[in-house]
Amino acid sequence: GGRGGRGGREKRRRSSPRTQYKNRSRRPKRTTIWTSKFNATHFREHTRDLFTFAFDNYMHQAYPHDELQPLDCRGRSADPNEENININDVLGNVSMTLIDTLDTLAIMGNYSAFWNGVTNVIDNTSFDQDTNVQVFEATIRLLGGLISAHVIATSPVFNMTNSHYDNELLTLSKDLANRLLPAFGATATGLPHPRVHLKHGLPSWQTNAIRLQSRETNTAAVGTLLLELGTVGRLTGDPVYEGVARRALHALFQCQSNSTRLFGNTIDIHTGKWKNENAGFGAGVDSFFEYLFKASILFDDEELLVLFNDVFNATKLSCQLPNLPLYGQVNMNTLHLSAPWIDSLQAFLPGLKVLYGDVSGAIVDHEVYLAIWRKYKALPERFNFLSKFPEIATYPLRPEFAESTYYLYRATKSRYYQRVGAEILLDIEKYSKTKCGFATLKYVRTRKLEDRMESFFLSETLKYLYLLFDDNHILHTKGRDRFLFTTEAHLLPVTKGVRFAYNASHWWPTPASISGIHKEWKRPSVCKKIPWELLMLDPLTATQRQFLKSMVGG
Repeated sequence: GGRGGRGGREKRRRSSPRTQYKNRSRRPKRTTIWTSKFNATHFREHTRDLFTFAFDNYMHQAYPHDELQPLDCRGRSADPNEENININDVLGNVSMTLIDTLDTLAIMGNYSAFWNGVTNVIDNTSFDQDTNVQVFEATIRLLGGLISAHVIATSPVFNMTNSHYDNELLTLSKDLANRLLPAFGATATGLPHPRVHLKHGLPSWQTNAIRLQSRETNTAAVGTLLLELGTVGRLTGDPVYEGVARRALHALFQCQSNSTRLFGNTIDIHTGKWKNENAGFGAGVDSFFEYLFKASILFDDEELLVLFNDVFNATKLSCQLPNLPLYGQVNMNTLHLSAPWIDSLQAFLPGLKVLYGDVSGAIVDHEVYLAIWRKYKALPERFNFLSKFPEIATYPLRPEFAESTYYLYRATKSRYYQRVGAEILLDIEKYSKTKCGFATLKYVRTRKLEDRMESFFLSETLKYLYLLFDDNHILHTKGRDRFLFTTEAHLLPVTKGVRFAYNASHWWPTPASISGIHKEWKRPSVCKKIPWELLMLDPLTATQRQFLKSMVGG
């Protein structure tokens, strides 16, 4: 894609200094993972080296483009062909990878690279671009990245403060949020438009194909906006941003099945009619559950917790296969199995269960994804558990399995999960590393590569793996300020200043149509600690383990 109005920026660019790839002779070996020689610190430093290699190559080969093409060693931004939604829903000529990765630099303790990156964003990034972007992607990657970096830059916790910083990233956050506002309030249903034009508001689509796609959104796209927009509102004292996200969420709940309590996948924003009635935990729905629960924590919102409990338990009950650790897709009305597959985005579920307190359930679910990972050395986008074959064989270096592995380690302290993380790291290095980055696996069976390194690889995958191996990280220190990860692994502060910035119930009273959902439900107690003896046992029953072996052919 073209540079989209980036003329002259190369001259003002401040590149991060290239860090040499360290410890070549001390790279951890695969043969040590399951032996007494395993050393988590070595894998932490190896993760840092791999991140530095990829990030430096992005800055030198691709910046100010949005992404690095790791095979051609050049940058890519938005495609002038608006029909290329696969690219343009994510890329907007705004240096996406840099913004999405700022907080990873800070978490790895690289003060100079963090502030070089912040300076680049402040000096060179403008959202006044002639591009259409997906509201969901712009919110979680760009808005979340800016807010997280601002929080880090102003919090003493991370030792990243700088006296010259004057809240410029927060100002950019508000500018971006303002450009997303036209997506809301323009439909009779209250459901937001899935895309906006960064300069002009709602897009004026040039082709019927794109116009048709602009009518549809999905459950996750509507339900994964509240953390970032709410935090911008509370940090700036402007309730408008949180208001539009809450109204969109309330509009989505008007479309919930009254009989099954389930949500479908894609929906017509103008009619509120479901276009795809598949319910489950996978792509198109996944982060909807995550944000209901996490927003209840961040904003101390009991109503959101009640709503989460209602839909989460209904989906677990309806989608789990009898006596098996698998969740399929079912029709939201009939509950008939409609799609017998596991998709890679669904691997977030063990992590969410850990946060919710269901550690035992998370342990069981995690084994399913681990079995698939070990078969392909990756997670295919979609694996059919009946045909026992990947229906969509791509692995774009997604983070969800690493994320759940991290949460399970933090909950159990079992080194088993660090060793699993070591397998993940070395598999990615072996099969995806190129001369200037890490490439998507186009086919997990043949290991053929695709020339794309999405920003979430640096923002999420390597961040979670780094933290998995770092027991003494400041985020893991008791008594410190608390933070919450967004779905893009950006940090938001769980503080009184955010929780009580203004009276949310005054601004957005809960609609009567959803206020009565299971009011008798009580908040779960603190999750029970699992005895270490049980952690040494196979979490699956003999029948479940046999099915899993049969499913992956092992």
